[in-house]
Amino acid sequence: VGRNFIIHGGESATDGVLLGDCWYLSANSTWNDCSVTGVAAQPRPRRGHSAVFYKDFLFIFGGYATVQGANREVRLTSEETMNDAWRLLDYNDPNLRSWREIAPSSRSPPPRALHASWMIGGTEGFKVVIHGGQSTDGAGEFATMSDTWRFDLTTSVWTPYSADPEAPSVASSMAISVTDSAALVYGGRAQTGKLFGRAMIFESGKWSRILPAGNRPVG
Repeated sequence: VGRNFIIHGGESATDGVLLGDCWYLSANSTWNDCSVTGVAAQPRPRRGHSAVFYKDFLFIFGGYATVQGANREVRLTSEETMNDAWRLLDYNDPNLRSWREIAPSSRSPPPRALHASWMIGGTEGFKVVIHGGQSTDGAGEFATMSDTWRFDLTTSVWTPYSADPEAPSVASSMAISVTDSAALVYGGRAQTGKLFGRAMIFESGKWSRILPAGNRPVG
């Protein structure tokens, strides 16, 4: 975000609790707390959600969250797969910052966590794209998904892309690189839980596999 770097939530490395805090690293290499305090509405603590920044707000979707009514920080035994969407406004102003839950003007994607996400732009405005992830409705031992959706940040409408037999059914730890017209997705874990060592490109609503020559990363 400009010269700032923002993180939200996650899993504590010390005691395995889910977190709901927010921090940003400023240009002078200082961490600043951007959490919303008090009783204001905000997302439940979570891990495995996606986050993108657009204009002046942080957008998050899905993830594994604490069960309803649990304390702000609870252990991983109390989790629920989510499909809610939130935006954090004025993250760097302690007097104005606030969370707003987004009420979609359409049906939402099935709940999921550990999915891929990126931004696309164009003449029709900017949209958030999500793909794959892990869900109770997923396939195989690792319960992976293979669907792709886009969310219009102006109209709050979710739209699924057409089912694609080439779409990877993957979750967790995917690397993503985005150009003006395409997204390159590499890695993750397949339905069996094994590492997925393919490079896939998503362009114009379609998935295709990249077959590079020579050596490739182990996966």
